[in-house]
Amino acid sequence: MSRRNKDTLQDWQRRKKEQDDKDIRWLLSSAQGRRLLYRIIYEMAEFESVNFSFNDARMRFSEGMRAVGQRLLIEAKNLSNADVVHMWSEALSARNFADLHRQTGDAETEEWKQEPPP
Repeated sequence: MSRRNKDTLQDWQRRKKEQDDKDIRWLLSSAQGRRLLYRIIYEMAEFESVNFSFNDARMRFSEGMRAVGQRLLIEAKNLSNADVVHMWSEALSARNFADLHRQTGDAETEEWKQEPPP
């Protein structure tokens, strides 16, 4: 590889990293972005320590998803730990609210889980 191509590749990698960081900061800057990022990380089973299954393919798939979730979380923490803490507190507040209404049998709980009418 020539020196010029190497510099170009390094420049491209640097610009890509800067853009990726900018994208994550953008996600963390709004409530919608924080909810989306939390949902992605949560659904990738970030909170489960081990995704054991007797089905080898299923276990590899689950561990792969968990690895992606961990990578997203680490990148977000490295960029703005305070925003990640904010994201977690918002998510836990929403989950606690839903749990409270579920436990009390509040009829309105079912309404907010449904899709809005067209």
